[in-house]
Amino acid sequence: MKKAIFGLGNPGQKYKNTPHNLGFEVVSLFRKKEEFPSFKIAPRWYSRVSRGETDKESLILVKPQTYMNHSGQAVRAIKKDKDLELSNIWVIYDDVDLPLGKIRVSRGGRAAGHNGIKSIIKNVGGKDFVRFRLGIKVDNIDDLAKHVLRPFTQKEKKTAHEMVETAVKALQLATEKGIEAAQQKFN
Repeated sequence: MKKAIFGLGNPGQKYKNTPHNLGFEVVSLFRKKEEFPSFKIAPRWYSRVSRGETDKESLILVKPQTYMNHSGQAVRAIKKDKDLELSNIWVIYDDVDLPLGKIRVSRGGRAAGHNGIKSIIKNVGGKDFVRFRLGIKVDNIDDLAKHVLRPFTQKEKKTAHEMVETAVKALQLATEKGIEAAQQKFN
């Protein structure tokens, strides 16, 4: 069984270490821990990808290079080329509805105002893909657009790093034993 795991974010150095790039961080750390090859540019998929095998399945790790609001273009291209069912599309992204440090694993649902998820739903024609949501809510968010694109504060960095580590563990468990096992342990 082949799965595509999309870590959402924005390309470029200026977005590194921002809440919106947590998806990139999770797939990068997962790649490293699973000893998959380095990410390579895949122009027809609008992405950087790494392919590898776990004990259970073949995975494509994806960092769309379309910017967050157009993530669906990359998801659609890979879904079509690989003839993937929505259940084999897993998306990792930041979620302002969850407190910083919390993660949730789910299947389906609405976009809840997240433009990357809106783009994916629009481009793949459905919402029943798997989601790994990483909390970025902190006190006093005045401007959401500025919040997701600004670097983490020194105080937030440690919590964000721990959350990325936890999300990788959830992803590893989900690839080994299924989404339900990851939900039971990490939600």
